[in-house]
Amino acid sequence: MNRFITKIFSVFLAFFLAPFLLANARFDGESSDLKDVAKPYVGTYECEEILFGGKNETDAFEYFRLELTLNGEVKISTKDKRGHKRTAKGAYKQDKKSGKFQIYGVKYFGNKKFDFEFLNEDMYIYSKIGSRLLSMRFVRI
Repeated sequence: MNRFITKIFSVFLAFFLAPFLLANARFDGESSDLKDVAKPYVGTYECEEILFGGKNETDAFEYFRLELTLNGEVKISTKDKRGHKRTAKGAYKQDKKSGKFQIYGVKYFGNKKFDFEFLNEDMYIYSKIGSRLLSMRFVRI
């Protein structure tokens, strides 16, 4: 269980921390477009379901929160069942071709796109880690 929690947090750090450092360079020309598109989705979301490799891992965390800000920042805060708290910051944008929101990771996965989308006000994140699929569902709080 400890390796799972470390792996999940490492994945989110990889996707969120490096883009945060590059956020100003990436969003200078797009910030007004992003603000218009992202406005309905700005807020804090809490993860209600984590599936990793087909196994439900939701109980590994006491909470897993993700906040989207109007200027393209993402803030993550987690607390696992052992009481360890972690935070990370990142950035997001909307892909103009697909319409999906994207977060870019640099550290562990190169420049892989990390897509998320909204359905009925819930946020869904999907990513392949090795040969296993990570699927997360967030609700606005």
